[in-house]
Amino acid sequence: MGAAPPKAATDYDVVVIGSGVSGYTSANRAGQLGLKTACVEGAAVLGGTCLNVGCIPSKALLHASVLFDLARTKFAGFGIKVSPELDLPTMMVQKQASVDALGHGIEFLLHKNKVDRIDRWARLAGPGNVQVRKPCWRSSISKKGISP
Repeated sequence: MGAAPPKAATDYDVVVIGSGVSGYTSANRAGQLGLKTACVEGAAVLGGTCLNVGCIPSKALLHASVLFDLARTKFAGFGIKVSPELDLPTMMVQKQASVDALGHGIEFLLHKNKVDRIDRWARLAGPGNVQVRKPCWRSSISKKGISP
């Protein structure tokens, strides 16, 4: 399920720039509706800031911290005697496993909904055109049938 390299010029009904929450859901919906869709993402992993460095990793670490605190302060009140030790490297591995699983889920959904993943950076290049690039070369793709 790797990223497809773009051709010199390709026509799409919908081109989504970025695979964050809004990007991948928009691309998946367009694919479900039968539109020829591309999702352009320059980062190595899908999901954007929320999945990779923001909301989800923070919540995973917060959840582990809450469990640690409960074990340290509340379990004894339920008759459970423990002496927890914080193992930060294991906590970080668990956090990354959660992030990776969700990222693979996004990749699966794009593939399932026939969305082309283009592993490049993109910018709007005029009405109906998106310019995609990797540091070494440039190409362009366009959306068809939609005017500004």
